[in-house]
Amino acid sequence: MPARVAPLVRAACFTAALAVAAVIFYESTQERGRPGVPDVSTNLAYLGHFATYAVLTICGLIALNPRSPWAFALVLALAVSLGIALEVYQIHLSTRTASVGDAFANAAGALSASTAYVALALWFDPAKRGRPTGV
Repeated sequence: MPARVAPLVRAACFTAALAVAAVIFYESTQERGRPGVPDVSTNLAYLGHFATYAVLTICGLIALNPRSPWAFALVLALAVSLGIALEVYQIHLSTRTASVGDAFANAAGALSASTAYVALALWFDPAKRGRPTGV
């Protein structure tokens, strides 16, 4: 993981992660067919789920700057758990339906963002790649 992330960047990412989580929660609990909100195709909706959870996860990882694999796994588990929990919650809403596809898209977005985070951390930290720092 990155050795250092500027405190201001971490604070901004923490705020962004909270904002994204709040929007996810709000949108997941609203009725479908609201005036002025068009229904989107399933594929476009899956892309939206994927992208939203990717942004949530990457912001969370940058904000918390996990130093251990356990902390990293915790951030990933929280993002995936949020996606699953909100899909289960939608079972109880009369105008919403829970979707396994949405839950998979949420998890795939979180997993992809975590993989990208690790890849970029290794890319920008040559010591972790096993190369001399002067090369």
